[in-house]
Formats: sequence, C-alpha cells, structure tokens
Amino acid sequence: MGLELQPLSEKLRVFAIQLETVAEAARERLETDDQYQQSEWYGLLSNKLLPQLTGEPFLVVSIVGGTNTGKTTIFNHLAGEAIGEANPHAGFTRYPVCLVPTDFAKSASLHAIFPGFQVAALPENRMVQQERLTGSTFPSNPERFSDADNLLFTTIGDHLPANLLLLDTPDIDSVVTENLLRASMICQASDVLIGVLTDQKYNDAAVKMFFREAARQKKSVIVVFSKLDWPDPEKTWEQWLKTFVAETEVNPLAVFAVPRDSSKEKRQLRELKLEFIPLAGELSERAMSHGHEIEAGRSESNQLVRLLSDLHFSELKLRATRGALESVVLGSSQWLAGFRNKAESLRELASILENSLNGQRLNWPAAPRPIVIETLWKIWSQERAPLIQRIHWGYGKVGEVLLAPAKWLTSSSAKPASPVEQYRRDEWQVMSLATARLFEEMDRATTLVSERAELKEFQHRLKAVLSSTGREKVLKELQESHQQCDLHQEIQELVERDFHAFLAAQPGLKLTLQVLDQVAAFGRVGVTFASIMFVPGLVDVATQGVMHLTVDAAATAGVAGGADVAARFVSGQSIEQLQRWLLQVDQKFVERRIRWYEAALAKTELGQLNERLGQASQLAHAKPWIDFSQTIASLDELLHRL
Repeated sequence: MGLELQPLSEKLRVFAIQLETVAEAARERLETDDQYQQSEWYGLLSNKLLPQLTGEPFLVVSIVGGTNTGKTTIFNHLAGEAIGEANPHAGFTRYPVCLVPTDFAKSASLHAIFPGFQVAALPENRMVQQERLTGSTFPSNPERFSDADNLLFTTIGDHLPANLLLLDTPDIDSVVTENLLRASMICQASDVLIGVLTDQKYNDAAVKMFFREAARQKKSVIVVFSKLDWPDPEKTWEQWLKTFVAETEVNPLAVFAVPRDSSKEKRQLRELKLEFIPLAGELSERAMSHGHEIEAGRSESNQLVRLLSDLHFSELKLRATRGALESVVLGSSQWLAGFRNKAESLRELASILENSLNGQRLNWPAAPRPIVIETLWKIWSQERAPLIQRIHWGYGKVGEVLLAPAKWLTSSSAKPASPVEQYRRDEWQVMSLATARLFEEMDRATTLVSERAELKEFQHRLKAVLSSTGREKVLKELQESHQQCDLHQEIQELVERDFHAFLAAQPGLKLTLQVLDQVAAFGRVGVTFASIMFVPGLVDVATQGVMHLTVDAAATAGVAGGADVAARFVSGQSIEQLQRWLLQVDQKFVERRIRWYEAALAKTELGQLNERLGQASQLAHAKPWIDFSQTIASLDELLHRL
C-alpha cells in the first residue's frame, strides 16, 4: 500500500511548495490574507496527507465525543490498560493522548505525524486533563506546558497492533476554542472515528456539527452508544441512530452499545470489564464472516481493535486518504478560482486607470523651441572653421553693443517667463490635469470595488488615496519633484545626442549648412541659419530673395560642389529633413517626459496603488500560478485512480 501511495506523496509535496509560492504572491500583490491555513482542506493536507503518506502505512483511530460521554473509559478498554483519567461522575478531556505500539518510534516520528502539536511523554501520574496545568504537575519543566499550547501526550500501548495508533481526544462540544481546534486537528489526522454518544449527546448541535465535518472528509465512523440502559426492548438506540445519521450524513461502519450498570460501574472502570454489544453495521457482519466469533451478541473490546487493524486496514486507509485528497483538490481549486476572479476584477480596474492616463498623452507640450535652437547653435558653432567662428563672434559682439539700449529698456519692465519656466508651467498643468483625471476615474471605480466582495482588501487603500488629504499629498509630491527637474539640461542632452547622429547620417545636409554659414559670414544676408531653420514663414522668403546670392556666394567661398548643394537646399529638400528631425525630437522629448511623470507618479501612493493593481491583475497568468493549476489537475487524476 505504501508503494501505491508513493506517487501521490511526491505530488503532494510539490503541491505544498507551489501552494506557499502562490499564497505569498497573493499576499504581496492582491493584499489578501484569506487565512487559508485555517481552512478544512489545508488542515487535511498538513495534518493528514503530508505526514502519513511516507514510510510504512498505519491506521489512526480516534475516540471522539462530547463532555461526560465516557470517551476515556472506552479508550482505556480498547487500550487494554488504564491510560487516561476516567471519572465515573463528570469528566472532561482537554488534550489528546496517543497510544502507540511497541517499537513504533523506530519507523516513524509522532512529531512528523502530528505537526500541529507539541508531542510530550505522558507523565507517570497520567494526570493531564486537570482544570489548569500547574508547575506541581510537571516539576521537571513547569513552563513547558500551558493551556495555550497544542499538547499531545503519548505513551506505549503493549496491547496495540503494530500498525495502529489509538487516540483519546478533547471534547468536541467544549466551550473552549482551543479544545475544539485540537479535536478538529485530530479528526483531520484520523482514518477512523469511534464516536461515543449518549442519550443527551446524540442530538447535540456541537456534536452533530463535528460529525458533519467528518462526513465531508469521508471518515469511517463507528458509533458507540455509551451508558445505554440495557436491555433495551424498545430499541430506543435505533431512533437515536436514525436522527444522528439524518442530521450528520454519517454512514456508520458499525454500531455498538455499552450498557449502563451503576452497581458495577466502579468495578468495570477499575477492571476494564465494559461490555461492547454489536447492534448494527457492516463491520460486525464482515467480522463474523471472516471467522471472528461474537458469542451471545457480545464482543471483547480488544477484538474491535483487531478488526480495525486486520480486516479493514487497506480499505479504511484508502477511504480516508481519498476523502482528504478530494477535499484538498476541491478546496484548493476554489481557493485559486477566488484569486483568479479577484485578479480579473483588478485587471478591469487597472484598465480603467491606464486608459485615463493614456488619454492625456496627446496634450503633452513639445520641447520649448528656443532651447532647441540655442542648443543647436552651440553645437553648430563647434562645427565651424576657425575663420568662420571668429567672424560670427565679431558680429555677435557688435550685436550686443547695438542691442544694449533695448536690453536696458526691457530690464526696467517685468521680465517674461523664460522658455524653460514657461514650459514647466505648461507641463505641470498637463500633469495636474492627468492626475485629476486619474482621481476621477478612481472615484468611479470605487463603485466597482464596493460591488465586488473579492476587492474588499483594496477599499481602505482607495479611500485613503481618494481622500482630500490623500489627493493633496499626491499633488504636492509630484510638484516638488517636478520643480527639481533640470529641464534645460534634459533638452540639451537630447538635442546634442540626436543632432550629432542626424548630421552623421546626412552628410549632404551638413555640407549644405556649412555653405550657408559661410555665405552668412561673408555676406551677412538677412536670412540667418537660425531663422531659415526655425522661424515659420521665412523659408519661402529666403528661397525667393537670396537664391542667386546664395549660389554665387557658395561658389565664391570655394566650397567644393557648393553651388549644387546650395541649390538643393534652396529647393527645400534639406529644410524638409530638418523639419522631420525636429518633429522626432519633439516626440522623443514628450515620451521622455511622460516616462518621468509615470516614474514620479509611481512613487506616490496613487502610483503605488496603480502599479499594484497592474501587477495583481497579471497574477493569474504568472508561471507559478499556471504550474499550481496543473498540479491540482494532476492530483485530481490521481484521485480518480485511487
């Protein structure tokens, strides 16, 4: 049987690793902590499947029931010795006690089998179910045990079969949450549950809820009616059983009765002489058919243990494994589908915000033309021959002297904004409008978030960003970053890099410009390099008014092929090339500034939320997610082959 389950064990370990990867991504990107580790399917994975599918197989049988049903008494009888603290009046069970066969520890570890518990040896006085554990109970290490710990006490059972673990469990109707959690964990780890019921507990709400969970997990259940008045000529147990089965959907493997006899109760507890009377169920019938004789309708308690271990081991183990695997496949599929739905909703939300941002790109201002011209003029100055540089330098100085009175007059009046500052104002207006548009779209998106339960984790972040304080903070951070931008330097770097590359790719154009520059230097015609290139409306004037002068001057300047080059320039061919290049510069600069805006926005709470939405929306298409989905599918295939 161990070899039969080996492929399942290997696949489940891969599943567990992938599960943690996907869960971590969901916590980080979807901002969700759905506490899947508290789910039933995860409990079956961690408490049942992973610990029990390696090594030699064994059967886990747990005695479960409500308070004061006689669980511990029956546990002692099945164990063949007084292990637990049985009380003939009123008792309770807080911590599970596990009876293990002799030499079991040589092949398996209880710490690995019960990973959710702290495994401890049962003390010699065996008093572990007191109202409160105190230091006097465990003088060697009093601080080790406390009511908050998930303790599981263990001891050797000399009468147990080698492949069976027997547990006494906490009360399943306890008002203490920790007790219920321990009982649930033991239920998940078990293959067989021996449910101890009484006339007061068979229809108890908490008891029925526990067994409904067991039925979902496909646990094999043996019902023992404890403290039953006997004989029972009216067969009241049949009505109890009918009600219990109808309310829990449990299909008992066997039903036994333990008669009540107050005159013998203390002696029965002391001497372990309880009687187990088979009433109904498949187990007793199959036991008799295999030669296990039940005389006079009575059965020894240890015979029940032998039947569980010998007759039904493979069937019961496989049934419990199949039930746990079915729960894991279904539960993890639903868990993953929930994240997929959430990612899809976030994709829709992210799309709304992205479309809003893209809608502002067409209105972005182009690079300030005066800065472009200034940069080009500096670049071109470095391309001139020394003589031409000195001539233009001289004209520049003369111009400064002539323009000095005009500069003095303009300095006395209000100075207009520099091209860089004007561009900064225009760009900030676009940025603030784009950001406001995002806020508007997010306002509308809050309706989508509020209507979808899977997006509830994002509601608090949306509210914080969309508050007046949140909006002011985003705009303030953006504006502070925007004021620190060196726009002048950014334009210069872009123009210098692109213009050098442009001239290298257009040798004819460079020659044309050199010719014209020489013409301008020697003739100082009214059309300059800058005005021809960059002043709208002057191209035609230049063409008509200086055509002959340009060609003649080019020839006079001694530039090889100058006349032909100049003629082509005046025809407009080179002008078109320059204009196309300027448009490309504008486009690159706008794209660069948009990237800056997106990067600056990403550092704000609004941008961080937008980025998180985009990342989260792609989670369902990530490789770990796809791998995990495929592993679930392969587990489903293994389930159908079990």
